[in-house]
Amino acid sequence: GTSPQLKGIMPLATAAPGPGTGATLVDAIGAAVFDLASKGYMAEGTVVNPADWGAVAMLKNSQGNYLFANPMDYTGNSRIWGTRLVASTHMAAGNFLVGAFQGNALLLDREEVNVQVASQNEDDFIKNMITILVEERLVLIVYVAAAFEKGVTPVGLSAGREL
Repeated sequence: GTSPQLKGIMPLATAAPGPGTGATLVDAIGAAVFDLASKGYMAEGTVVNPADWGAVAMLKNSQGNYLFANPMDYTGNSRIWGTRLVASTHMAAGNFLVGAFQGNALLLDREEVNVQVASQNEDDFIKNMITILVEERLVLIVYVAAAFEKGVTPVGLSAGREL
């Protein structure tokens, strides 16, 4: 988020409505998905931190059955409230983003990845070193910031909680 880095969508996203007392991360995401839908934006993506989603995936009912995951066949192709779930370490723990990405944000590549290798930098040749410069020029355009909502994981969500 600092120059020359892309700031991303989180600083532009509006705050999702609070899901209420006793809510889980699933409730908070649902509140954001349905709030966006009420504004005319059909969310197709949700981004969460892997640790936060892990706490949800490990929730069990009173019989000890997992509610959101099958540990024998756990794949990364999860969906929640009709949106594709992306677990990313780039999302700070305790936060999430829900959005209608298609047509409301665009990542443009102005210059493909450019890699340059040199041994003439200062004393690289004498020290038997090589300098590698890698550059890429991108721009993120958010056409409609209202198509994105961010939220905070409700307090009290724990992996050992039974429902």
